[in-house]
Amino acid sequence: MKRLLVFILVAVVALVLGVGGGILVGRNFLGKPVPVSQGDQGFVPGPVVPLGGFTVNLADREVHVLRAQIALELTSQKAGDDIIQPAWQSLLRNDVLLLLKDQRYDDMRSGEGMLELAQQLKRRLNAILPLVDKKPPILRVLFEEFIIQ
Repeated sequence: MKRLLVFILVAVVALVLGVGGGILVGRNFLGKPVPVSQGDQGFVPGPVVPLGGFTVNLADREVHVLRAQIALELTSQKAGDDIIQPAWQSLLRNDVLLLLKDQRYDDMRSGEGMLELAQQLKRRLNAILPLVDKKPPILRVLFEEFIIQ
């Protein structure tokens, strides 16, 4: 009889702690939603210029192919006026092809690899383009399609 009383007492204490903990968690984590950042509400993307599609063999012993559709987000419309010229398009596409051919399959399989490739492309293309208002013209490299096999 004494054991049954202790067992019931432990069960009641556990129940009270569980309910109290649930209420505490509910108030703190499931309360009213809080906006993540007030600064991002005014974000407007820059002009986007498509570079087109690229299909290259990767620099691996086995045959692996990368197919990507790439666009460039620019800092201003003035930068876009230069980049849409056929001469600049040819130079940019050539540098993209040269950089893509040096990539390895294992490096491109993750999202981190794609982000690193985008940064490499941005640095390389900004290095050959003229500055616009004393700033590099390319804000971001965007992958509209990215397939590796």
